[in-house]
Amino acid sequence: MILRSVLLSCILLVQGCTSTPDEHQQAMQTLHIAAPLPVNYKHELLIANLTQTMQKPDLTAEQQASLFFQRGNYYDKVGLKRLAFFDFQQALKLKPNYIQAYNFIGIYATLSQQFTQAFNAFDSVLELQPSYEYAYLNRGVSLYYADRPALAAEDLNKFLSFQPDDPYNAIWLYFSELAAGDIEAKNKLAARKATLSNDEWANALVNLFLGEVSESELLSLANDPTNSSMPLIQKLCEAYFYLAKISMFEGNLPKAEQYFNLALSTNVYEFVEHRYARLELDLLYVEAVKQTTEQEIAQ
Repeated sequence: MILRSVLLSCILLVQGCTSTPDEHQQAMQTLHIAAPLPVNYKHELLIANLTQTMQKPDLTAEQQASLFFQRGNYYDKVGLKRLAFFDFQQALKLKPNYIQAYNFIGIYATLSQQFTQAFNAFDSVLELQPSYEYAYLNRGVSLYYADRPALAAEDLNKFLSFQPDDPYNAIWLYFSELAAGDIEAKNKLAARKATLSNDEWANALVNLFLGEVSESELLSLANDPTNSSMPLIQKLCEAYFYLAKISMFEGNLPKAEQYFNLALSTNVYEFVEHRYARLELDLLYVEAVKQTTEQEIAQ
């Protein structure tokens, strides 16, 4: 992974960037690198307790499935993704209709770009419980990364019908509409803004894509404790990720790489933004190699 990161940086530096350096330099002066989120010792203790409980000989399959799922959930919280994935699979073997386990399996399959497996998992959730709203959100994100943005927008619109005030869904719906070539994507985001919750920090993220908040302003807001009860490191995780996305839209791949790496450095493992920063970097690497190859052929 280190070699790939170095190679990606070299490729991107050769390509150059399209945005003006002044704004980015100003933002970097505002940038506050907070200490990564430490592992919650309570989660570690819960993992140990659950593991001990699982050794009891008289547990039913239902109880075993629940314990595997709970432990997998805590493994996920502390960033032990492979162990979490194994536990979710075990939970499903013991309880084939465990919708929450299917949902996690779908997320993990998306992260590894196993999209058919991801869609099957989310489809299973919705067959078992059509009202499980987060399956629409997560399947929409999966469809977005599978380069099926029109279908992604359908799922994210469905989630919007459950939670019309969710600023984060509004942003991901915008991503999907933009990727689908919808020329009204930005206007639609602006229209949805009126229905969003009054969370000042989350709305600032929406305003970033509307051009109403700059890079440096967003980073300053992240450092302001009065606009949200969310800890600084969590706000920074989100800020870094969405600044990376807008950098990509602007064609500034070096800056996008920098911000995705910063999002990963926060260790906020549970957040969507941390989950998908790694996938974004993998896709960014593929795109950078593709562009460099095309440039070499053109020469």
